[in-house]
Amino acid sequence: MSYPSSPAPTQSYGNWPVNSYPRDRAVRADVVAAVLLIVGGGAGIAQLWVPWMNAGVENGTTTGWQFFQGIKRMMPGVGFSYTFAAYAILAVAVVGVAMVLLGVLMLLPLDHRPAGIVAVVAGVIGVVCAVWWVFWGPVGDDLAERFRYAWIGWYLFLVAGIVGLIGAIKSLVSAD
Repeated sequence: MSYPSSPAPTQSYGNWPVNSYPRDRAVRADVVAAVLLIVGGGAGIAQLWVPWMNAGVENGTTTGWQFFQGIKRMMPGVGFSYTFAAYAILAVAVVGVAMVLLGVLMLLPLDHRPAGIVAVVAGVIGVVCAVWWVFWGPVGDDLAERFRYAWIGWYLFLVAGIVGLIGAIKSLVSAD
């Protein structure tokens, strides 16, 4: 039975069940995010073995691992700044491994949002460690002195978190 004054019933709200995101998510590889995460992660890993500083050491240079070992030997008598600096070196290496694995995951045709969020956290940890070393690191009295003694390992340490964070943000932005 139809009433002449009422409109015909229409389905205006879509199909049931209602999805929070009705379009299909990206199910293709994000090569740019993967490359950025792998490069940032590689830099975080490599900083352990390449020369960091040339600060009057007998053999000329000190690697990231040697910095960690040296600070760890002094550990009972040093303050929070030295302790944080020592473990920041290892944290960036661990974050580097995570970023490489997440970068490989970005090459798979999956939803990149969960991996992208984990990569953002890893990138932020890397950036915090780098900022700590730039402003409160145990080498040199001021910023200019830190950069004067720096070698490639220290720069890899600094850029690992930044490049990884850019790749993580790229994976989240392009996940639509």
